[in-house]
Amino acid sequence: MKIAIIDLGSNSARMTIWEYKNGKTEKIYNKRVYVRLSEGLSADDMIKEEPLLRTLEALADFAETIKDYSCDKVKAVGTETLRRAKNSKAFTDLIFKNTGISLTVLTGEEESEYDYLASKDLTDGENAYIMDVGGGSLELIKINSGKIDGFVCLPDGAVVTADKFGSSKDILISYFTELFASLPLLKNCPKGNIIALGGSIRAMASYINGKASQGDVLVKDDFLKAFDSICGKSIEELKEIEDFKERADIVAAGLAPYAALAKIVSADKIILNNCGVREGILIECIAEEAK
Repeated sequence: MKIAIIDLGSNSARMTIWEYKNGKTEKIYNKRVYVRLSEGLSADDMIKEEPLLRTLEALADFAETIKDYSCDKVKAVGTETLRRAKNSKAFTDLIFKNTGISLTVLTGEEESEYDYLASKDLTDGENAYIMDVGGGSLELIKINSGKIDGFVCLPDGAVVTADKFGSSKDILISYFTELFASLPLLKNCPKGNIIALGGSIRAMASYINGKASQGDVLVKDDFLKAFDSICGKSIEELKEIEDFKERADIVAAGLAPYAALAKIVSADKIILNNCGVREGILIECIAEEAK
């Protein structure tokens, strides 16, 4: 069985195709297209024409690939931008009409649950904090003894936050420190490491370690030192760094939540999880097939 899963986020559209055979899965296709669907959204909560057309083009390409691979199952989901946009229904109708792809808009709870499914193997049954910083939203899940002990979904992804505050380290850290301190989820929180998902943290792992592999560990002090370094660079300078060139204008905003959270929960390590919503959905799909 071939399973195609599309995750349409605020910054990028991603599709992965897996082949599931004899109880094992193999990734046979993977593509990411930067569509910046949330571009201009903050002005009036409306998806604008240019990002709509970019996204339509990307999903039309995905639809052709799905046909080429003769996929047996397709699941396509959208997240924060489609939760927020007033014209979300018109947008998803247009996508379906032009590509045949039916987009399901996930709730914040559903998105957090998929992040948990994709991350629980990295928690080691201990206290931890799973955080996924996307383009439009931020999911934070508290793990107690390997199980979910609460979550929040906040409209504070990298694109949205960069639109509000730019790349100022002091402003970003102050904002996220105050935001996290106000969350009941983090009141009297135990010490725990951070399981980190999202494009900005993958880029940072590659910048620090020379690669961004599943389970890679970023020591807190090394991470904070590198974070200080990139916040001291201009957007033009960041575009010259291979790891950041595609997200130079949003990377500081995408990393600031990890820096703020690491201090609040006294995390020694930030553990990279290259999996996310798509892998969580895959786990669910396979479980359904096994029934």
